[in-house]
Amino acid sequence: MYEIITGQAISSESSQEMRYYLNRINMMQDGSWKSIDPNQGQGHFNPIKGFFGEYFANSDPKNIQEFASKAGWTSDSRNEVAYINDGQVAYILAVFTQDAA
Repeated sequence: MYEIITGQAISSESSQEMRYYLNRINMMQDGSWKSIDPNQGQGHFNPIKGFFGEYFANSDPKNIQEFASKAGWTSDSRNEVAYINDGQVAYILAVFTQDAA
C-alpha cells in the first residue's frame, strides 16, 4: 500500500490507477456501501462492511479525505490493508490473520 500511495508501485501512472480502484471514500461518505449485499453472488463484494471501512464510515467519514483499502481472504485466513488520510495525519493499517478471523 505504501508503494501505491507514494507512486512507487510499478510506475507513477500505474500507482495512480491502483489508488483510484482502491479508493472507498465516496461510498463511505454517501452511504452506498450499505446497499451492497455480498451474498448476491459474484461481483457483489462489499469492501466496507466487516472491514476497517465500516468503523470509519460509521464514525464521521466527512473528516476523512482519502480512504483506500484492499481486503482478501482464503478458507483459513483473512487480511486487510488500508490507507487513511484525514488531512492532518495519514497512516496505513494492516492486519493478517489465520483461522476463522
